[in-house]
Amino acid sequence: MKTIYYFLFLSIFALLSCSNNNTKGEIAADEIHEKTIENKYVKITYNSVVFKKDDVPISIINDTVDNFIKLEIKEFRESIDKDIKELIDSGETSGKYELNIITEHYITTYGFISVIIEMNHYTLGAHGNSTFKSINYDVINKKFINLTELGHFEKKEELERFNSLLEKYFIDKDSCFSDKPKIDKDFNTFTIQEDSISVYFAPYELGAYACGTAEILIPISELP
Repeated sequence: MKTIYYFLFLSIFALLSCSNNNTKGEIAADEIHEKTIENKYVKITYNSVVFKKDDVPISIINDTVDNFIKLEIKEFRESIDKDIKELIDSGETSGKYELNIITEHYITTYGFISVIIEMNHYTLGAHGNSTFKSINYDVINKKFINLTELGHFEKKEELERFNSLLEKYFIDKDSCFSDKPKIDKDFNTFTIQEDSISVYFAPYELGAYACGTAEILIPISELP
């Protein structure tokens, strides 16, 4: 039986073939090391990445990553402004509001760039929380891509097949998670790696906060 990978990688290679085999050009990434913004009440740390093709910046994805990180920082600061003012007025120093943004990336030999951004928030509660943002870009055809178009998830049977693969490759070594991994057609937190697709789940999506995040790698070897 054909799996989701048959359609997924047919889609990838179909996209590449539309480029008249124009796959020449080296794609590289320069990592921007962690930066810190800190005062008495707030600590924000983040890192980023800049992509190039043949030493020329790939502006569309660089700007997308940069603008997302800037917006995340701006919205975090705006969300805690009122609380910080109350702390200042009261003279209390019960801890710092923290935002830690971790950016990782993958570049495939067939022209895809994937970025996964994890945002860890702490706002003086019992514990913090984490969320994910993924950005996937087809350098050859100059377009952003999503999991639905790669997986043909408008077809119910293909979505069901993908969910069965998620369950198959889900590793819950501590038997902590209470729910089986499952996505709908609008799910888009994933990366394309050289020989696999990685799907990411934030805390609470599959179980209690203590279970943490989950990453599921589905290998290309699932191809028939």
